[in-house]
Amino acid sequence: MTDFSGRTLRVRELHNDVLNLIDNKVEKVIIKASSKEGFINGLYATVNVVDENGNTRSYQTPLILDSSQGIAYCYVKYGLSYDVEVQAYGETVPPSQHFVSDRSARDVEFYYNCTMSPLGTWIEATDGSLISSDNWKTEGAGKTAQSVVLITADHQFRIGLQNAYSSTCAWGGYGTDVTGIANRTAWTSAITDFNAKENTDAIIAALNPNWKGEALTDGKTSGHIDASTVVYTGSSTTKGAPAAEACRLYSSGNIAAGKWDLPAFGQIYLMYLNKAAINACLTACGGAQLTADYNWSSTEYTSTNAWYLNFAAGNQYFNSKYTTYYVRAVSAF
Repeated sequence: MTDFSGRTLRVRELHNDVLNLIDNKVEKVIIKASSKEGFINGLYATVNVVDENGNTRSYQTPLILDSSQGIAYCYVKYGLSYDVEVQAYGETVPPSQHFVSDRSARDVEFYYNCTMSPLGTWIEATDGSLISSDNWKTEGAGKTAQSVVLITADHQFRIGLQNAYSSTCAWGGYGTDVTGIANRTAWTSAITDFNAKENTDAIIAALNPNWKGEALTDGKTSGHIDASTVVYTGSSTTKGAPAAEACRLYSSGNIAAGKWDLPAFGQIYLMYLNKAAINACLTACGGAQLTADYNWSSTEYTSTNAWYLNFAAGNQYFNSKYTTYYVRAVSAF
């Protein structure tokens, strides 16, 4: 799915881990890692050295991604045995390699068959390739962007290139406690909610069960967003689930309508924390930046309130469901 040819790996040098040096008779260990895909998530190398007394000392160094292959160096006294291993988040660990220090230098190489996606923020093209904002102009030439993909060690999801609706809209359902969504009245609970699809499904089922995905237009008793019905504040009678429905109607590239959701609060908060990188991708591929606007999440506070976030300073709180904010759709990746 990903196109990362030419990208390689670097293991940070073990700056201070000179292992048990008593004299100058040491073996230089050169640790290398590579993969067919050219990336490894969260890689770190471990060197376990058994000293003269039979005690094992362990030294670790993390992997950092770079455009050129890097190497970790360490030194082991002659005659000592040691194991070298590498591990990566979410990946099968290659077997460790065992040696006895008996030469001036030794290359220790590992190869991963990676299946995970690369950590970071990427522009996703319609052909499935992931390209950085810096490389979009060259590697993305002739391609069409369909989303920005945010990948952390724990979460990954697509972000829409534009707001799901051109104006602001209400969350809907003031006074209705949505079945299937836990009320999260503490911020510490709200930021752990990443259930965008489940939330969006439940919101629409509770607030507009007969909605069949019709366009959000005037004159309907189902979902609609227009100036005469829900794009205003101060009303507790908003019909349907405008914010959730707007996200379900959003489409981009090969990610069709119905595949997008109103982001859960944990996702929208993660978007704020990575706003600079996301906006760099959006600018590079012609999308609309996450600006200083209030945005709804799909995380419910109570029957009358839901959580929102402002992308300017990260202001986050809850407000009445009939308040109108912008919505930026997300999709599973």
